[in-house]
Amino acid sequence: MATDLGPVNVSASDDRTYRFIQLDNGLLALLIHGDDEDKAAAAVSVSVGSLSDPPELQGLAHFLEHMLFLGTAKYPNEDEYSAFIESHGGSQNAYTSDSCTNYYFVVSHEYLRPALDRFAQFFISPLFDASCTERELNAVHSEHEKNLKQDAWRFHQLNRHTCDPAHPYHHFSTGSKDTLHTAPQAAGIDVRQALLDFHARHYSSNMMSLVLIGRESLDQLQELAIEMFSGVPNTNAQPMPPPGQPLGPAQTGKRFKVIPVRQARSLQLQFQVPDDTAHFRAQPGHYLSHLVGHEGPGSLLSFLKSKDWATELMSGFSTGFKDDFAFFTVTIELTEAGLAAADDIVCAYFQYVTMLRACGVQKWIFDECAQLRALAFRYKDKVRADSYCSSLARVLRDYPPQHVLDHPYAMDDWRPDLIAAVLEQLRPENLRLWIRTQGELPGALTEPYYGTQYTEEPLTPAQLEAWARAPPEPALSMPPPNEFIPTDLTLRVHPAPPAVPALLREDARGKVWYKPDTRFSRPRAVIKVALVTPLAEADPTFAVISRLYVDLLKESLAEYAYAAELASLHYTFDSTRYGIELGVGGYTDKLPVLLARVLERAVALPVDPAKFAAIKEKYKRALMNFKAQEPYMQLTFLTSMVLSERCYAQHERLVELEALTPEHLTATMPLLLSRMFTETLVLGNMTAAEALVVDDVIKSAFAGSTLSYLACVHSLPSPDCQPRATAGRSHRLNAPFLCGSTSCPWGRTMLTPRRPRSTRRRPWPFTFRSVPRRSHSKHGSRSSARSSRARALPSCAQRSSLDISSTAVLAAPAARFTCSSLCSPLPCRLCLTSAFSPSLRPSRRCSPT
Repeated sequence: MATDLGPVNVSASDDRTYRFIQLDNGLLALLIHGDDEDKAAAAVSVSVGSLSDPPELQGLAHFLEHMLFLGTAKYPNEDEYSAFIESHGGSQNAYTSDSCTNYYFVVSHEYLRPALDRFAQFFISPLFDASCTERELNAVHSEHEKNLKQDAWRFHQLNRHTCDPAHPYHHFSTGSKDTLHTAPQAAGIDVRQALLDFHARHYSSNMMSLVLIGRESLDQLQELAIEMFSGVPNTNAQPMPPPGQPLGPAQTGKRFKVIPVRQARSLQLQFQVPDDTAHFRAQPGHYLSHLVGHEGPGSLLSFLKSKDWATELMSGFSTGFKDDFAFFTVTIELTEAGLAAADDIVCAYFQYVTMLRACGVQKWIFDECAQLRALAFRYKDKVRADSYCSSLARVLRDYPPQHVLDHPYAMDDWRPDLIAAVLEQLRPENLRLWIRTQGELPGALTEPYYGTQYTEEPLTPAQLEAWARAPPEPALSMPPPNEFIPTDLTLRVHPAPPAVPALLREDARGKVWYKPDTRFSRPRAVIKVALVTPLAEADPTFAVISRLYVDLLKESLAEYAYAAELASLHYTFDSTRYGIELGVGGYTDKLPVLLARVLERAVALPVDPAKFAAIKEKYKRALMNFKAQEPYMQLTFLTSMVLSERCYAQHERLVELEALTPEHLTATMPLLLSRMFTETLVLGNMTAAEALVVDDVIKSAFAGSTLSYLACVHSLPSPDCQPRATAGRSHRLNAPFLCGSTSCPWGRTMLTPRRPRSTRRRPWPFTFRSVPRRSHSKHGSRSSARSSRARALPSCAQRSSLDISSTAVLAAPAARFTCSSLCSPLPCRLCLTSAFSPSLRPSRRCSPT
């Protein structure tokens, strides 16, 4: 039997139905029915995690997670469960956190019953086969070794390690062979017996929460839950009592310096604050995160960027233990100047907090946050079944039954006292300051499990006093009201909507496709624009320039677009192998406003030297960090290099990046943007007429674009640029062209070279670069043999006495060249290069007419 716990708050756009029950053995179950679920899923969360590990067996909860799924009394074969799930279109996984252990699976919907039967037995009669102990110990240890070079794991453990040694938060949560085998064996501890005792003490039905999703009716799902899980024993286990604060006076007011694995420069301010789970309807943590993490005018990040100290800022609350403690953190990505000004950045942060106290808690800001949260819940998208089950199972015991679905969005309890109480905790004496950067750390300490090197020193009374009494900074202020919050949420009517995207218009400059929303009934739309150009990644130089242009555009729009992002309006602007891809999406009401602003900035982007330097340096670090990525990520990129027509390695991009300046970007981008073919897709809550208006706006932004789709995508040479027959040369690529070049840079689709086995694959038989690369002492010069093999230079690479300035060519990009190639609307590649190297001149043979 089961007890119905009452209705739950459901989003108006959610077509699933819900029932929240409690079985007679105390197990909580949330049942979810969906008519069109192609997958069924289930999850069980046990309210015990790594904070409950015995000090002498750190990682035991995680080890139990591994040992649980190795056979049961009903299904003794240890791989019975995993084999059944995987052979029926599903997958399964589990994780251990500080306060819970979560198990879940997804399977084809018609196999829910047999899958659930196998799953439930792990909580009824697990075998804990002794023969598997060593193997699973190795699996836990392997998981730990995988994380050894991951900075996120290293910093997480270092944060725990520097907490109060007597607090369970100080423990090593993952576990390893040292903590689960070597050290216990030396101390005479029977690990397997300790595992069985831990399971008997904590794995009780009154500590478990179940979530089921399937096509079955709610009554059928309830019968399944009762049938499968009523056998889980109830030992009336007691949840772990609140362990208290992990940070005392001895652990706060400290400065830590850490050496990361990857190239990184960051500063993090960390404060211990009360957990606000019980006050989820007031959400004091969200109010403060919203303000401190704001990126608009008057924000902390805006001020730091104006000083050229920071590039990014993130703030947020992370729960440590329910109803006990949490952490409020502010992480700032630094420039080189910012690293040197770390104390000034901390001072600016406390100036901002002081400004918030002086202004008081603002009701209109709370109401704005509440309005955005309510909109997000009302038009909440459907979540994948297994992720949905797993996340809900974790919180069933943390919130009232009515709010198990809407607790992240409920913000209807105005409690300025709670917000002010958290704000009071953000004082200099409560700060833990973390600085992460490469370099030497004299006298460094070593964290025992990951080997992270760090130093720890107290903040001086003079520093604390200076930060506490810092004068107000006029540039810091409250954010303005959000102009992007939608007011018109009406759904468009479509008399005869097409079943697939329909081509509304096609001309020489572009296409526009249209598909209205006929299924989800949400006032949202998505606009995707492919700006196709053969120059975007024609060679490593253009690839790097395109990337810098995209990053600089995003940086220039950061303040303006942040308010849109808060209102669930987003934009993307990315360089691809075939051009640039622009996307905007969100509530239809304000979508055209955001699109117009992005286009306006895209075609008239100011190149600020300071911002250019910061973005260039950040991109350089990202390229250098490639070797520190996990092996599977490196393999994915290398596979893409092998399979793609145009894809350049990090070391190639680094060479080009070193030489680029703001002037290069300024000279190149007008050419790139004036040679584009646009292909647009409008999808969602918009009419066909509105889609055509969108296309008009896009094309008017790129009004100077003259390339046809054929020239952009295929780039075929003209008949006048065909290769001549050459005695003794059977391969057409080796034949000289009529224009005098040894290879035509626009003939890649007509002339496909054979790649000699001895040479590295090039994405094209040559690149567009018509001048030798500069020699850099750091990387050395390229050999002449490699240069002649990989870069067949057209005749326009030759110097000539003909004085035609690059400025004149760029000013008249439609001039035809004497070689009469179809690519003639494009300026001579050398003319673009000569903007960077004025001593070079185009040849007479390739001069514009």
